[in-house]
Amino acid sequence: MDVISIGETMVLFTPQEDGLLRYNRNFSAKIAGAETNTLIGLTRLGIKTGWISKVGSDEFGRLILSQIRGEGIDTSQVISDNKHPTGIFFKEKTNESNMKIMYYRKGSAASTITKHDIDSGYISRSSYLYVTGITPALSESSLEAVFYAMQLAKKHHKKLFLTQMSVRSFGLKKKQKLRCWRWLN
Repeated sequence: MDVISIGETMVLFTPQEDGLLRYNRNFSAKIAGAETNTLIGLTRLGIKTGWISKVGSDEFGRLILSQIRGEGIDTSQVISDNKHPTGIFFKEKTNESNMKIMYYRKGSAASTITKHDIDSGYISRSSYLYVTGITPALSESSLEAVFYAMQLAKKHHKKLFLTQMSVRSFGLKKKQKLRCWRWLN
């Protein structure tokens, strides 16, 4: 595996017409997630990629897995969770300059990922680990899982690719940012 990533992918619902969501009845659904969007692009360039995550054992989770597998990304490290749903979100566009995103991811399957869900061998067989700041901000357990994956990458002398937003924003508390900076330095 060349590049692996850990993160949440959700189903995005977009109304087919502009206007407030309460007045829309027709929506298109597609998958969206920073990590898998990047993996899809890399796979299309011929790079072997893999994804670590959790999805709900529901139709949204099956949609995500089907589309990600269809792109050629390895999903052997994605857990289907019977207790937690797949996250979803909605885009509301009332006019050309006014758009709002509404997330429904609290308690999602991906937010419950733990370091025990990470396979050391999977990371050791990769060349790169790609991390954003979104997944660590989902929950304390997902923060620990991402840090654990980063530690494994470091232990196995793998290259770590962090987006700039990884250590800047996305809801990381000051304490979490300090832990991240200490680990990186």
